[in-house]
Amino acid sequence: MRRPERKCVKCLRLLKAGEILAAEPFPCPGCHTLLQAVESYPQVTGWGAVLLAIAVLFGLGFRGLHLFSATLVSFVPVVFVAVNLLKYLFPPKVIAYLPKDCTLRLRD
Repeated sequence: MRRPERKCVKCLRLLKAGEILAAEPFPCPGCHTLLQAVESYPQVTGWGAVLLAIAVLFGLGFRGLHLFSATLVSFVPVVFVAVNLLKYLFPPKVIAYLPKDCTLRLRD
């Protein structure tokens, strides 16, 4: 399987994992073009981290309401670690930044 490209779409500069922000737009250090990770990356990372936390807590013996409350308590640290560490192991695909309020209706 091919790894996603971590290059700027404009100047083709190779981006380091520490320069990529998974949840918000970031400038290319070379040409200052605004870039972003694909939209699904933070969602998949977040949900995967929560499901992994539930599986680990379930394996440790948490059940029912205790499992739910332990998942709520561990939610923020688990997602923080997942988002900040997974970008080094599985870097996101980088695309040009397109604001959410931008439309491509050229005839209007």
